[in-house]
Amino acid sequence: MTSEVLDRTDIAKSLAHIAEHLVEIAEAINRELCKEITGDCESDWETDRNKVTKAFQKISPKHSISNRLPTNEVGLIALEALSSLVKIGGAYQRIFYMIDMLRDVEFGAVFMDSLSSISRKVFDAIVSLKNMADSFPEDPNSITECSETITRIEREVDEEHIIICRQISVATEGHPDYVIYLMRKIVGELEHITDNLLDFAETVEGF
Repeated sequence: MTSEVLDRTDIAKSLAHIAEHLVEIAEAINRELCKEITGDCESDWETDRNKVTKAFQKISPKHSISNRLPTNEVGLIALEALSSLVKIGGAYQRIFYMIDMLRDVEFGAVFMDSLSSISRKVFDAIVSLKNMADSFPEDPNSITECSETITRIEREVDEEHIIICRQISVATEGHPDYVIYLMRKIVGELEHITDNLLDFAETVEGF
């Protein structure tokens, strides 16, 4: 028996549900990074870790909408949008693993202050995507607003990433240790997330 094919409204709702869980994940990870680097946030990683794990578990079944996508242009656009969300989830999964590996380690190095700023900006971009997915298709203007927000954040993250890399190179004389290596990898994943967010926003413009 063939499953009922999703229409544009159903697809938008399904993508919004995935984005909702990505917000949960991004919020918990941002809170942990903020605590470790600036000390300005309160975070219980064991509690947040369980929340993130459950959020990932809830996302997986929602990817099954692929077998209900229409076999037309709308379906292809939805497939690209879904792929972008999968990439974002994968990047957060890798960050999740790296935070686990940084357990019981002090990594609030002064030249990594921008990491918490980048993390917060990426979280804001995820929230913007979620708000857009909730508003679309009733409010087509939400796509333009989201794209503008994500484009601005993506540019700011790129700039801060360059600054961090230079600061690390100077501070470590080109020989970063284990902790700094992982922190640089985290920044790299956060940067990839903004790229995929931009891809998502640009893709759904075709809806």
